[in-house]
Amino acid sequence: MKGNGIVGWLNCALTALAMVAGSNSIAQEVGQITYVQGIASAQRPGGEARFLGQGDSVMQGEVINTSERGYAVLALKDGSKITVRSNTAFAVAALNDQPGNETLALNLLRGGLRVFTGLISKARPRSTNLTTPTATVGIRGTEFDARICSADCAREAPYARPVPPGTDPVMARVVFFNGNAAAVARDGGNRPIGLGSAIYAGEAVRTAEQSQLVLAFRDQTKVTLIEKTEFRLENVRSVGTGNAAAEGNFVARLVTGGLRAFTGLIAKRDRSRVQFVTPTATVGIRGTGIDLRIDGAISYLYTWDGAASLEGEGREVVVDRERAASFEAQRGGPVLLAGVPQFFLDERAPRPDQVEVDFDALFALRRVDEIVPGLYLGVRKGDVSLRALAGNATPVDLGAIEAAMLPDGSNVALRIVPPGFLFNDPLPLPDNADLRPLRLIELVGPGRLSASDQCLLQ
Repeated sequence: MKGNGIVGWLNCALTALAMVAGSNSIAQEVGQITYVQGIASAQRPGGEARFLGQGDSVMQGEVINTSERGYAVLALKDGSKITVRSNTAFAVAALNDQPGNETLALNLLRGGLRVFTGLISKARPRSTNLTTPTATVGIRGTEFDARICSADCAREAPYARPVPPGTDPVMARVVFFNGNAAAVARDGGNRPIGLGSAIYAGEAVRTAEQSQLVLAFRDQTKVTLIEKTEFRLENVRSVGTGNAAAEGNFVARLVTGGLRAFTGLIAKRDRSRVQFVTPTATVGIRGTGIDLRIDGAISYLYTWDGAASLEGEGREVVVDRERAASFEAQRGGPVLLAGVPQFFLDERAPRPDQVEVDFDALFALRRVDEIVPGLYLGVRKGDVSLRALAGNATPVDLGAIEAAMLPDGSNVALRIVPPGFLFNDPLPLPDNADLRPLRLIELVGPGRLSASDQCLLQ
C-alpha cells in the first residue's frame, strides 16, 4: 500500500480515532510521557497539535508524532510502556482497564514501536491489539518491536549487530485449542496461551476444566492434553525441521490429568530417547500412538497404534495395539488389563494423529537477504499473531526471539530469521531506566547522514 493508499488509510484511521475520542465528552487520559528527545507532538483528530514534554498526559485517540531525529517513551495506565521511534505516527485508540472488560487498541500509522505490554494483555488473552495499514497484531503478554519499513530499514540493516541464537528455541506450538490454558516457566511465572502459542523447553502446560489442546513439536510428535492436565517438557530438545529434527531427546512428564500422543521423528530414529513419565511409572515408546491417564496413585496406559511399554518398580509389560495396562506403586509391578477402561474409549479430546499440521509453516524460518518495504515484527517475550488485512490471510504466530515480515502489497506473512535492525535497535527499550539523548548517528544511521550532519558530529 503506497502513495495515495497510505494517505487514504491515514484519513480513515484518523476518522475512526475521532469517533473513539468523540464518544466521550471528556477526553480520557491513557498515559504519560516519561522521556522525549527531539520534537514530539500530540493531536486529537480535528484539534490543534501540542508539543509533548516529560510528564505530559496523552489522551485516548491523540496521534503522537515524533521528529526524524527524536523519540519518546510513553507509560500507559495499565503498566504498558512504549518507545515511539523516530519519524513515527501512533495512537492509543482505546484503553479500558475495568476488570472483566480489559481492552487495549493501538494504531501504528507510520514508523515503529518498541512495546512492553502491561496488565491488560496479561488479564485477558488477545485483549490487546495493534493495527497497521496492512495488518493486525494480536498480543498475549508480550514484549515486541514493530516497524513499518520503507527504505530506512534497508539502510540500517548492514550496520545492525546480528541476533544471537535463542538459548531456548520454540519446541512446540498449540495447533488446536478449546477453553483455557497457561504455560508455566521454570521460574514459576505463567502466561495464558491459546491457538498458535509457542511452548519452550522446560515449560509446563496446564489446561483448565473443560479445556483441551494439541501441541505439535519440531520432530513431528503431536500431543493432545485433556482437561485438568499438567504436562511438562522435561528434556525435549531438537533443532530445525524435517529430518534435522530427528536429532534430540523427548522426555516429557505427565504430572496430572491425561494425554494422547503420536510420536514423531525422534522415536523413529532412536526410541530409547523418547519417554513419557508419570508420578509412578514410565512409558517407553516403540513407534506409537498412546493414551496415558493418571487417576490418583494409578497410571493407566492404552496403546492405539504400534506398541509401548509400562515400567515401574523394576518391572515392565509390553502393551500392544488395542491393549491397556495399569500400575499402582507398592502394589507390585504393572499389569495388563483384560479390557480397555471406558474412560479411554469415551475421551472426546481429538486424537493427535487426526489433527493435520504443516510443520514447515510452524517452525521453518526464511532468511531475508533483502529488506524490502513492509511490516516487520519481532518478539522478545510472550506471543503475538500477525495477520494481513487483505484477503483471507492465514495468521503467523510468533514466540520469543522470533520475527515475521509482511511485504507491501502482499497478504502472506512470513516467519523469518530475526533481523538485527529489530532486535538490536539503538533506540532504548521502554523499560530502560537509563534513558539518555542519542547521538544523531545512532538515531538515523550512517547511511542517512549528509556531509553537514557528519560535521556536526565531530
